[in-house]
Amino acid sequence: MEKNPEKNLKLGLFGGTFDPIHYGHIKAAREIHHRFGLFKTIFIPSHVPPHKKTPVTESVHRMEMVRLAISGLDEFDLSDTEIRRGGHSYSFQTIRYFKNHYGRALEPFFIIGTDAFLDISTWKNYPAFFSETHFIVMNRPATDRNKPKDLLPENIRNRFTYDPENRFFSHPSGYRVFCVDITPHNISSSDIREKIRNRRPINTLIPARVADYIKKKSLYRQTTAAQDKISQD
Repeated sequence: MEKNPEKNLKLGLFGGTFDPIHYGHIKAAREIHHRFGLFKTIFIPSHVPPHKKTPVTESVHRMEMVRLAISGLDEFDLSDTEIRRGGHSYSFQTIRYFKNHYGRALEPFFIIGTDAFLDISTWKNYPAFFSETHFIVMNRPATDRNKPKDLLPENIRNRFTYDPENRFFSHPSGYRVFCVDITPHNISSSDIREKIRNRRPINTLIPARVADYIKKKSLYRQTTAAQDKISQD
């Protein structure tokens, strides 16, 4: 990324299955949004996650739950680009979509959890990713088990320089990989699905509008054990 004064539209791109979206997602996104001074943080529900071998809830429901969850929150927006595209949801295509849409003004920040980032070498178009976007790698301090040098895939580690004071890696393109501790929230989508199946309360875990939608559509009542093992909630 060349230094370009036209690049002033800082967008956070926050993808995931959101099955269902919960307060942990929202609070983490808000924390990142304000810490990095983003213009908008865009939630991007996936259609078919390529790395998940177990089923997820139909995309139309997950999309609507995200819409309900972020309604009225001005810092957030919702994109259906991966759902409209269909098929497997590849993040590289998503980043390219936003860059083509916004042009040279866009400065993208791809928001991702540590566990997912550690698998980035298995992603489509790796390692070209690092020339397309900043990464904000969210880490829960209480479960930190990775030293900064271990975060990047070993075969490309020597292409980056690390700033220990500010905790980011710089790529020759000019984009960076930021290592960010976030406030831990002990919430997971799989736990919520289990609670719903067992008819336990979830009102402190997800927005009321999402809970009402889940009840109205009878979602997760028949969740299978296999589905509850979906990773990277």
